[in-house]
Amino acid sequence: MSEEASELLERIEAIRQLDPLLSPLDGVILAAVSLDIADDTRSLARLFEIEHALVIRAVNQLAEGGGWLDVVERQARTQRTKVVLSEAGRGRLEGMGATPLR
Repeated sequence: MSEEASELLERIEAIRQLDPLLSPLDGVILAAVSLDIADDTRSLARLFEIEHALVIRAVNQLAEGGGWLDVVERQARTQRTKVVLSEAGRGRLEGMGATPLR
């Protein structure tokens, strides 16, 4: 396993331990965004071989209910959604004691 893959898996697990309500997909999305692996729903869907609609739904929940993400752009035709960690999300992740966010 590559160092990057190992770091991603460790980040996913650490994030999921922060909040028991986070799904595995939520953990993947938050880890990928925090590690600058991907910052939009289409890239996340392709990279992790997940249906785009599922990623969009998870991103919307993380932005609305969870306050983890901020939506910075949404393409009307494709629904591709670009996200960044919200201030609250960044604070939660920085406080988890994992490697510093990029």
